[in-house]
Amino acid sequence: MSESLAVELPDLERLHAFACVAQTLSFTAAARALELDPSVVARRIAALERRLGVRLLERTTRRMTLTEAGDGYLRRMQPALEELIAAEAEARERGPRPAGLLRIAIPAAFGRLWIAPVLPQFMKAYPDIVIDVRFEDRYVDLVAERFDLAIRLGSLTESGLVARKIRDQVRGVYAAPRYLARYAPLKRPEDLSALAGLSFAGFERPSQWTLSPASRTSNAKPVVVDVQMRMLADDSTAVVGAAVEGAGVVVATDWLVHHEVLAGKLVRVLPAWTVGLPGAIHLVMPSTRFVPGKTRAFADWIVDRLRGLPAWGRRPARRGA
Repeated sequence: MSESLAVELPDLERLHAFACVAQTLSFTAAARALELDPSVVARRIAALERRLGVRLLERTTRRMTLTEAGDGYLRRMQPALEELIAAEAEARERGPRPAGLLRIAIPAAFGRLWIAPVLPQFMKAYPDIVIDVRFEDRYVDLVAERFDLAIRLGSLTESGLVARKIRDQVRGVYAAPRYLARYAPLKRPEDLSALAGLSFAGFERPSQWTLSPASRTSNAKPVVVDVQMRMLADDSTAVVGAAVEGAGVVVATDWLVHHEVLAGKLVRVLPAWTVGLPGAIHLVMPSTRFVPGKTRAFADWIVDRLRGLPAWGRRPARRGA
């Protein structure tokens, strides 16, 4: 064997551990992503440093940073590591059909309403894919937490992710017909200031509603309305439920109130106006050259189904009307 071939080859488990620690700057976070004990991750990093004869990480009781050697090593080895992981995943995908564990992160209310009901259909179509789905209203770091994909609502601010727009979402004002019957017809956004407001506590200014004309051709300017708050809640379905019971007017996205509008329990108030900036629903995945078959299968499947749904937040027009 030639001298070049006799050189000890890098240990992939150590490289993967180092890449995770370098990204998270935390043994605990890296261990969680790798599904290992933090002590195992620490031992792998120590073994890698011994093999290289340099210190890759500076560790104190308060923080962790990459050394100059560690930063240079990461930049050189990470592309090769990603290629090896992709090659292995691609080799597995040569099987007869997509398989493996698929980890998905979905906002809680949206997931319960629109994803959970159709998941059994996907599981039936792809029996070799095991689903681990988390319905959580928090930011999920797809790479650090090892999620295959996520659904994001609103505008995207992240870089380094592959995004597919599924469809638009519109936020408006809704109320129960019996609540509106107690007031004169609402004609202007300013009329909302006399009503009881119901709002999701996660909004930046829950008692100030900025209404903009829904039509791009309108010459009207956005209007900021101070609404008398009657209820704030960190659960969007709770304020929608209060609106259904006639407690006031609520700001909600069209997909959140679709079933209530369809049943006639809520109606759109000032339909020529929207609340806040236009938004959309996106499916996002980590940016890698190779997308596993299980991820690609679910992405195509769920995008097709969500795009095929009727318009949210509208009652179908009566025939002959």
